[in-house]
Amino acid sequence: MEDGARAVRPALVVNDPDLSGSQPVSDLAASSANVLAHAVEGAVTTLASPVPSMAAREAQRLVDVAWIMEDEDPGFVAREQLALAALLSGYAIGAAWYGLSHVLSQTLVRVGGTGHGPANAAMLPVAISALERRTPGRVDPDGTLRALAEKLARRAGANGIRRLGVPEDRLDACADAAAGRPELDLTPPRADRDELRALYGEAW
Repeated sequence: MEDGARAVRPALVVNDPDLSGSQPVSDLAASSANVLAHAVEGAVTTLASPVPSMAAREAQRLVDVAWIMEDEDPGFVAREQLALAALLSGYAIGAAWYGLSHVLSQTLVRVGGTGHGPANAAMLPVAISALERRTPGRVDPDGTLRALAEKLARRAGANGIRRLGVPEDRLDACADAAAGRPELDLTPPRADRDELRALYGEAW
């Protein structure tokens, strides 16, 4: 964003389910990881509230069911369910804002030069575990969400930052940039530079 520019949020969003779910399967997996990241983080920020959190939990369920169906019938994905999950998780993250997971992925896009969906797919497994450590029992007490995120990363070809073409020597710059983001305060305790670097290293 240019210095002095003002962020403007839309008053109306038109969501076409057929269009939202029309990507090739590998791209759809990356987008599903982005949806799941919205749903996971939107339910646990300091701005989270009951109704958006319920929407986030339903989005998590829909993503899981859609990709279980793909496991059972390779090549088939419940695209309408994923489109609904995207809408619900977008509502949740719009209401609750974001923190650690999105700071990690957005910085990887900006500093590492990756795409938005693949960055979310690469970072979400480690981010889920980091968020669970912050709020034990609220994010992923049995490891099922991390397993889902890892499956999406594999299907997206993003199981590892290195697979996205980011060299290991860029991870320090990513950690430096991420450490200055104010959104980290929304998923306390605030991640410091050392933790951010460790998470990038784990995901590399």
